[in-house]
Amino acid sequence: MPKNKKVVSDKFPIKRDPKVQKKSKKKKQMKRSKKYVMPQQALISACAAKYAAVLFDPWCEAAVGACVPAYNFRPTQKAHAKIVFTVTIGTGGSGFAMISPCVANDVPTIWYTATTAYAGTTSTNLVTNGVQVSNISASTLPYTSANLVNPELPGQRSNAEARIVGCGLKWRYTGKEVDRGGSFVSYVDPSHQTVENQTSNTLMALNQAVIGQPNANHSLGGSMSIFATNALEQAFPEATTTTDPTTATLAYLYPYSDGVGTLVNDAYGAPVAAVVFNGTSGTSYLCEYIVHVEYIGKVTQTFATPNSADAEGTMLVQSAASSAQTKQASNNGGSMRSYAKASMQEAKREMIDMGHKVAIDAFASILSEGLSAGLKMV
Repeated sequence: MPKNKKVVSDKFPIKRDPKVQKKSKKKKQMKRSKKYVMPQQALISACAAKYAAVLFDPWCEAAVGACVPAYNFRPTQKAHAKIVFTVTIGTGGSGFAMISPCVANDVPTIWYTATTAYAGTTSTNLVTNGVQVSNISASTLPYTSANLVNPELPGQRSNAEARIVGCGLKWRYTGKEVDRGGSFVSYVDPSHQTVENQTSNTLMALNQAVIGQPNANHSLGGSMSIFATNALEQAFPEATTTTDPTTATLAYLYPYSDGVGTLVNDAYGAPVAAVVFNGTSGTSYLCEYIVHVEYIGKVTQTFATPNSADAEGTMLVQSAASSAQTKQASNNGGSMRSYAKASMQEAKREMIDMGHKVAIDAFASILSEGLSAGLKMV
């Protein structure tokens, strides 16, 4: 090495100006403090988060024990029921399941084609006087129609009154592989008008209809959610002032139905949602229906648990769920859960624009606990 070459040792680092050092330290502290500042927004309640779980994935564990976190927030008894059944495509190449959401355990809530005897086609009404159509009730719900309806005493309360938190239907192809084909179309009427006068062809033309096929893209099936569309459907029924059994039935047992089922049976609420399967006669779909219900009344007091009111959380969840239904129809498939995150964020932005302060941390924690995946049958 030449003698005039200077060597700088690592042991003696170059000293920096203390003023510059101080400034850089302050900048780092400011960055750190900005990073950890929490937004000053109110979280939605745990009740609203569970309500969201029901609307986006009613089969998940997080949905059990959910309530409607608005209006009457007195303690309520929470219950849910599942029904598993098989729809069979009839000789005309069609089969279906229609839903009349119900809160009693002894009257029909599902109407469906159980055998190939059903002769309807894609261009005929889903039901004609109930011919070759079976029905089934949610038998594991806690109360009968006698507990819930009291038409003999106008203006008097029943032993129990109920409201639906939410419900849903999912289905999966279970026929032979060689026969796997055709299509299915599902539809929840936006204002809960009856669907029994629809045909498969007319359902396909509706904006909110979801059309799919039993293939890998749709996990061999699909799903739909049904929930309240107005304040009346969210509330517990008022005591009736009539002895007319039809009026009492609709008010107390079928809170989502806008009238009686004229084609199915005029003693029950009209169906508000349907899924129609088109394909080879004899092929089948395994279906699973679930409903979450709240009860109040003198016979429920032993089983009642506390609730909390959260008007903004309820508004947020309902807005997001409606948005997810629209996305589901626009994309012709996907579960409500798959659109949950984006829909909740959109609803949050809309509410903030309207002057509400909301955050969805509680809902995010429910999601992280694990909503059920896809169409796995429970």
